[in-house]
Amino acid sequence: MKTTVLRAAVLTVLVVVPLRVIAQGYLPVDDALRHVGKAVSGRPWADVLLLRPEITLDSNPGWHVVLRVLHTVLGLGAVDLLVVSVVGLFLLLSLGPVLLLRRPEAWLLALVMVGICDPWLIYRWLCGRPFLLTSAIVPLFCLAWTRLEGPRARAGWTAFAVSAALATWIHGSYYLLALPVLALLLAQRWRVALRLGGAFAVGILAGALLTGHPLGHLWQMLLHGYLAVGVPRPTANLVSEFRPFEGHAEAVIAFVALLVWRTRQRPEAPPPWRDPAVMLTAATWALGFVAARFWTDWAAPALASVAAVELEAALERHASSSRATAAALLAGAAVLLLSTSADLQGRWSDQTQRVFLSRRNPTHVPWLPQPGGIAYSAEMDVFYGLFFTNPDAPWKYVLGFEPAIMRPEDYRVYCDIKRTKGATEAYLPWVERMRPQDRLYVVQRSNVPPSIPGLEWFQPVYAIWVGRRP
Repeated sequence: MKTTVLRAAVLTVLVVVPLRVIAQGYLPVDDALRHVGKAVSGRPWADVLLLRPEITLDSNPGWHVVLRVLHTVLGLGAVDLLVVSVVGLFLLLSLGPVLLLRRPEAWLLALVMVGICDPWLIYRWLCGRPFLLTSAIVPLFCLAWTRLEGPRARAGWTAFAVSAALATWIHGSYYLLALPVLALLLAQRWRVALRLGGAFAVGILAGALLTGHPLGHLWQMLLHGYLAVGVPRPTANLVSEFRPFEGHAEAVIAFVALLVWRTRQRPEAPPPWRDPAVMLTAATWALGFVAARFWTDWAAPALASVAAVELEAALERHASSSRATAAALLAGAAVLLLSTSADLQGRWSDQTQRVFLSRRNPTHVPWLPQPGGIAYSAEMDVFYGLFFTNPDAPWKYVLGFEPAIMRPEDYRVYCDIKRTKGATEAYLPWVERMRPQDRLYVVQRSNVPPSIPGLEWFQPVYAIWVGRRP
């Protein structure tokens, strides 16, 4: 089977995977909603959220430009933009391996392996968020770092510089690009580490210039990262991706098994401590005990890359004929489609967490903030759903997509609500500030309204109670 046809077939499978999931009723429930809302509205965050005075710039300006162009030029609606985000970013995550591997079907098999180790990983990779652009650099690094060796390294250097520029402009967390450089240092690849560090530095600077606020953007992203993860606080006050993970023992077993297999099957391969891909996998897995996203966004793609290299070597040894290649492709595609589309615990079909209150629904209108009002809530799902459904609404939100960027006085209230698990007295500072145009949203799966005094309550959708001044 020709390599071009094989790559096209693998890319087709990688498009079908998210489309099969979406067909079950799935759409993202978190940040993808606010990215689409931001693009559709065209408003700065300062017009949408009550922010800390130090956090004023858009952290993902490039992504919002991309979505805005798709909305204004191609006329894509909000749901269309969500579908494009989910399919396009998942495909981008796999683009490097599909183009770089001699046997791209090995990537499908590697995704199956990693997905079995962590069945909820695919949920993260289909969330339609721009961090997947940075995650796409991981397999690119694992498979192409050797192209920075030798005297003819210009093409590899340019590719990594461009990747860093796009990641800085679109995702924003440029400081995470230090991780591949650290992996090279751990593997004692000094010259390559210097070259990759230089490529990333040039790319980060170029990406920062694209934002229009280079120094402010670079500083704010560092500050945002520190406020989100660096400040000591109870785990309950962190968003789920910033909480520690449990280690994923299955992934550790698979990782060790791969290394043992490589030692026996490919004795010419470098030892693990000299392989930057292995070092990146191990280091970012360990960082998962600080924040789970180091596993989902870094260690898991690196583990898939390590697995793909070994699977490719096995396929070249034992499945070199066209018929064997087709069989490997079909097997990988079938198992990947079956495993990813499986609706485990309703992960795709359960959309009960959505908070879609619309100004187009006469029943909802009295329970939405009035012009100039504020939507108070201690749950980010409230912001995601309200902003996605009402991107041009003339009110603001006390809590948006990250608690750490709230105004200090509101953040204290938020922390008290989380610490007391929603005790009545924790809400009182917000209730005392509320005006007739403001609303308080409480997530409570009960037919009994919250016992917060001074407000009248209504349940427009299940599990969401809305309070307002009488």
